[in-house]
Order: sequence, then C-alpha cells, then structure tokens
Amino acid sequence: LVAACWEKLELSNPKDAFENDGIRSVWWPAGEKSCVQAFDAESGRAMWSIPATPALTIVSSGGVLFMLTHQGNPPSRRDVVAIDLASGREKWRLPHTAFGPEADLCLNFAGPGCVVLSKTKDKDKRATFVLSADDGKTLLTLANSVARAIVGDQLWCHDGRYDLKTGRKMPGPGIGATYAGTNIVGGCVPPIVVGD
Repeated sequence: LVAACWEKLELSNPKDAFENDGIRSVWWPAGEKSCVQAFDAESGRAMWSIPATPALTIVSSGGVLFMLTHQGNPPSRRDVVAIDLASGREKWRLPHTAFGPEADLCLNFAGPGCVVLSKTKDKDKRATFVLSADDGKTLLTLANSVARAIVGDQLWCHDGRYDLKTGRKMPGPGIGATYAGTNIVGGCVPPIVVGD
C-alpha cells in the first residue's frame, strides 16, 4: 500500500486550463512537508517513507512506483519519478521539460514494463508518451493523442488503438472524448474493465 501525503491542497484557477477545460477547477497538492509512504498491505508495517515534492498522481506496475510530482499553482514544475517499490530507492527522474516547456504532464497509468504520460494543456500540442519502466527512455510518442487505457498489448487512446511496442495503429475504436465539457483530457471518462 502506498500513500502520497500532502501538507495542504490549493484550488486551481479554471482559466489556467490545466487538466480541465476552462470551466472547472481542480485541487493541487501543495506545501513543503509532503512525503510518499509504503506499508505492508497485510500487516500495516511501514516499509519506507521518502520526503517528496507533492505527488499529484501515483501508479505502479511490475514492482515500480511512478509518481508525478507537482510544484506551483498554476503548475511551474512537474517531474516523473520511478521508485523501486520494495526499497523506496529512486530509479530515475525526468522533468516536464523533457517533453516540452509547459508543466502540463499527466501521469495516466502503468503497464507491463512501461509508464504512460500525456501532455494536456494545449489542444494543438497534445501527445502521449510511453516510457520504459527500467530507465525512463521514451519507447513511443503519439502526437495529437490522449491515452485512455492499456488493454492487452494495445494502448487505447481517444483517437484509436495502437500497438504498445511499435505505435502502429490497430483496427477498432479507441475510447472517445469525455462526456462532460469539451476537453478530451481527464474529466468524466466512464470506467472500463476488460477481462475474462
């Protein structure tokens, strides 16, 4: 069990248009006294705790915890950080500037050997990035696409399905725009469960 702990929350200005469509506000984690803590799920025993810039989002896969750290309101800096889940040691870190000048990264989800990010603010410069869980190197970039889910070996985006390893567009629809607002990032996307 992993928890991101924040000193306080701040309400965004909808006109900033980060992760929203200019009509809604979102809460940002804030404060200097923030940390990420891991606990054994069965016993509740603390495994590790690391001080961290407030973590906006955390996801994990394959023994790696990925977090998107966040500074500012509106965001002035965001880093993607990979942490070894067993030890709490940092594996790698990438600043938002590795993907463009705006601090508008969204940590979407993690999958087998990868983590998926999206650029969110500028509708004309959106992109999805699939990074290696091992070293943070970019495995795949999809311009003008917003990631929605990993299903099997495919990345389902708002505009279609893509092979997770090659980026080749696959047959079948993606998962379209949200049904609340005009922004295709975040918002009210119906939950999807795919399995046997």
